[in-house]
Amino acid sequence: MKISTFTFLSFVVLASTANAQKFTILPQVGLENLTTRVSYNNLETFKPLQSLPTPTLGVRMDYKVKKLAGVFAGLSTTRPGISYSFANPETGMNAYTVLAGNIQLQLQAGLQGTTKPIFFSKSADAKPSTTTTSRSGYGRCGSNKAMGRCGSKNKTQASKPAQNQSWFVRIMPSAGFVVNPFTKTGMITNKTQGAQDTYTYNGGSFKTGVVTGVGFEFGSQAQRRFTVNINYLRGFDNNAESITSQADIKTVTTNLSSTVSGWNASIGIPLSLGKKPVVRKVEHKKYEYRQYQRRSSCGRRVI
Repeated sequence: MKISTFTFLSFVVLASTANAQKFTILPQVGLENLTTRVSYNNLETFKPLQSLPTPTLGVRMDYKVKKLAGVFAGLSTTRPGISYSFANPETGMNAYTVLAGNIQLQLQAGLQGTTKPIFFSKSADAKPSTTTTSRSGYGRCGSNKAMGRCGSKNKTQASKPAQNQSWFVRIMPSAGFVVNPFTKTGMITNKTQGAQDTYTYNGGSFKTGVVTGVGFEFGSQAQRRFTVNINYLRGFDNNAESITSQADIKTVTTNLSSTVSGWNASIGIPLSLGKKPVVRKVEHKKYEYRQYQRRSSCGRRVI
């Protein structure tokens, strides 16, 4: 319940800051590969179903609280869990059928860091920009000193480092929680067909878990182009269940438990929200200078 509340509040916070310049929406498409391991009667765990990558769709929302740190919340599809069925509890570890679970909705939320951009080249073609500062001043004409140019202009040039226009990458480590609100954990069902009982165990399903990973944000010309995320996920629940059955004249108790873990990889194109920076145009005025002759106060002509 606490993790569900945390996830909900994270979505509310990110939605309320949708107009902020540091808010990013990242639609994603990728693959997920989760592995479910089952323990039968507390013996060593085994994989009843070989895991295969499953396509996933999702959206991730990031908000930078500080320059290099922030929070994230996400929504994606997932396919955790298996349906493990057997008829005889005494041989259920060897004689069974298994099916992959249904596609469900998963919520994610946590903290995320961001490094400074790492450029792939030094951008040798870029030239430093030059800023010119002009100052005009007018002396006193008609004094007993020789006059040069009235309205002289002083120029000061300052060079600024050129902005690297080459490709760059930012590394974004993250860690958080996941919630599967619609999952049915554990639970063994019994179905009778004729005189045969069949037991089905929902293994590998979990309500809450932890996710950690790293993202690589690629861009060029100071613009973000696409992001690649690789994450590792592990569920908290072990789905421990037990059944009691009759075999001839004896009672058999069967204990089952399971865990799920795996990875997912996705790619997305970031969409930034917020006001675009305003570019101001600076007009440079031209000054005309004239050299002229004027007599000094003592009657001598000064050039």
